[in-house]
Amino acid sequence: MGLLPTRDAPPDFQALADATPALIWVDAPDRGRTLVNRAWREFTGAGPDDDLDDGWLARVHPDDAERCGEVRTAAMAGGEPFELEYRLRRADGRYRWVLERGAPLGAGTYVGGCLDIDDRLRERERRRMIDAVGAAINTETSVAARRDVIVRTLVDEGYVDLARLVDMAGTPRTVAVAARRPEDAEVLWGLDPPRRLDQGLIGAGAAQLITVDDAYLAGVAGGDRQRAARAAPDHPAPQYFLGLAYLQMGDLDGAEATWRELLAKAPANAAWRDKLAKRIALIEHLRAGH
Repeated sequence: MGLLPTRDAPPDFQALADATPALIWVDAPDRGRTLVNRAWREFTGAGPDDDLDDGWLARVHPDDAERCGEVRTAAMAGGEPFELEYRLRRADGRYRWVLERGAPLGAGTYVGGCLDIDDRLRERERRRMIDAVGAAINTETSVAARRDVIVRTLVDEGYVDLARLVDMAGTPRTVAVAARRPEDAEVLWGLDPPRRLDQGLIGAGAAQLITVDDAYLAGVAGGDRQRAARAAPDHPAPQYFLGLAYLQMGDLDGAEATWRELLAKAPANAAWRDKLAKRIALIEHLRAGH
C-alpha cells in the first residue's frame, strides 16, 4: 500500500492495527514511538498520545529497561529484526511479562508487537520449581532432612531470597528456614508464628482479598488485651497491617514506606513506636547485601 505508519497514519493502517489483539507499535528514526494501537492503550491504560515519543519507556520495568534498550538499539543499528522478553506495566499497576518482536519496515522505521506471556512464564517457573524441589526431596529419607532441603532448594535455585517452612498442625511452629545470608536465617527463626489470618488463608488453599476494617481487626485480635489495644484511638492497626501485607508479598519498599510514614506521625508516647522501629530495622537488615 506504500503506507508509512506514523501518529498521523492513514485510517487504513490504524484500523488494521486496532483490529489486532497484539500490542502493536511503530518507531521512527529520531522520532521515537509514532503509533500504538488500541490493544496497547487498553493494556497500559495510556491515553492516545501518552506513549508516543519516549513516553512508553516509563512503563518498562526498571530492572529490564537497560537490557531492553541494548537489544533494541543493537538491532536497529544493523537494520535487523529482534525479539526479547521484558516486563511491561499494565493499567492496574502490575508488571506483566511480554514477548516483543520488531522488524524493519524501511527508511529506519520499525514495526512490532507484544504478546502477554506472563501466565505462560509463571506456569513454566512453577513446573521448574516443582521438579527441582521434587528431585531434591528424593535424595533425603527423614522428615527433617526433607524439610531442610525444600527451603534450601527454593533459595539455591533463585526463586526466593528467604524461605520459612511452618508446621501448621496444632500450635504453628517454624521447622526449617533458608536464606542467602546466614544472619538472615537467624532472623527467620525468630519471627512470630503465623497469625490466625495466615492459618485461614493456608487452609483455604487460594488467594483471598482482605479488607482491613473494624470487623477484620476484631477477628484477628489474639485476645482481650490485643483487642483492647487495637480499639485505642491512637492505634495504627490498618496502616500497620498494610505494611505487613507488603512484607508478606516480598515488597520491602512498600512495607518500609508505609511504616516510616506511620512512624513519622506517631505520638511520642505511643506504646507501639518501638515495635514499629524494630520492624523497619528488620527490613533494612534484610535488604542489606541483596
